Order: sequence, then C-alpha cells, then structure tokens
Amino acid sequence: AHLLEIGKAHIEATYRRPWRDRALRWMLAKIVPHAGRFRFAMLGARLARPFRALMPDPRLRAMLEMAPRDLPPPSRNDDAQVFAPIGEKRARVALMIGCAQRALNTDINDATIRLLRRAGCEVVIPKDFGCCGAMTLHMGRDAEGRATAQSAIASLIAADRDSPLDAVIINTSGCGTTIKDYGHMFPGDPDAARIAKLAKDVTEFFDAF
Repeated sequence: AHLLEIGKAHIEATYRRPWRDRALRWMLAKIVPHAGRFRFAMLGARLARPFRALMPDPRLRAMLEMAPRDLPPPSRNDDAQVFAPIGEKRARVALMIGCAQRALNTDINDATIRLLRRAGCEVVIPKDFGCCGAMTLHMGRDAEGRATAQSAIASLIAADRDSPLDAVIINTSGCGTTIKDYGHMFPGDPDAARIAKLAKDVTEFFDAF
C-alpha cells in the first residue's frame, strides 16, 4: 500500500495529464473533502442531470447519473460538541465525522453517536475537524493531503489533551486506513503516532469493548 501511495505521488508530480483529466481531478480534490462544497455540488448536479447527455466527458455524465436525487438535511450532530454517555461512563471517544458522508448520508454519524452513547461512551466531535486527508492522498496530491491530515491530527490532539481519549472512532473505511497510517506518514511526530494508535473502526472498537 505504501508503494502505491509513493507511486501515485510520483506520477502526480512528474506526469502531465491531459487537461480534462487535470480539471476533473482538481474539481474532485477541491470539492469532495469539504462537506459544504460537496453538498452544494450535489444540488447543482441534480439540476444538471437532465442535460447530462450534453456533457463532453463521459466521466462527468456518469457522475451526474450517480448524483442522488435527494439529499438529507445537514445534521447538527456533526457540529463540534460533546455528547454525554447514557448511563455510566465507560469510555471517552472522538468520532471521525468524515466529509462526503456528511453530505450524502447523515444517518451514518447519527446512528454511530447513538450506539456509542448507549454503550456508555462520551462522544467528542472535535473543533475545526474536517477531512482526514484520504481523498487527496489517494489521488497522489501529497502536499495537500498531508496538510489536511496534519489539521485533523491537531483537532484530535486538542480533544485528547482536554481529557484523554480512549479511541478515535471511524465509520468510513477510506478514512480508517489513512488515519491508522498517520504514524508512518509523519515519522517522529508523537501526536501522529498517538492518533494512529487510538484509531479504531467502530466494529473493531465494539468487538474489543
């Protein structure tokens, strides 16, 4: 996996793609990791869907075809806050709220928070928390992805310093592989190593709970 990421970054830095590819990849990198922008783009895609046959690029036509016809309203559960456990407190965890799913399916985070609280977990949604960096890193945009990852680490470490976390809960597979790799991504950085060690898929967390 690490060799693949190195290869992607090398290709991105040394190979000049056709302009349509560059434009499409730039658009994805600037929209998908940002929930607000992605939601706005999905609304635009819904309006453009009837005209998809006029799009010159088949990939754009495919994206319009896949765009959901309806979007759920934004969930206020994704705002920075702390949810108290139901019953006796057994753990303090931070929830990785993701980016695309905050626009496409808000039920995922809502259900995860309910489940964790019922299990006795205090659930923290950290301040200034956004994308983990997975999207841009997987595209080979190394500097952009690493900057996003460092921002996520800073938000999680701030929550950990307020009161130690027992886990960073992840309910999105793409985020999980990236966050667990923070220690390798930033060698010698104790904060990155700490977050990587705390990272747990929600099913993994409950299996050991």
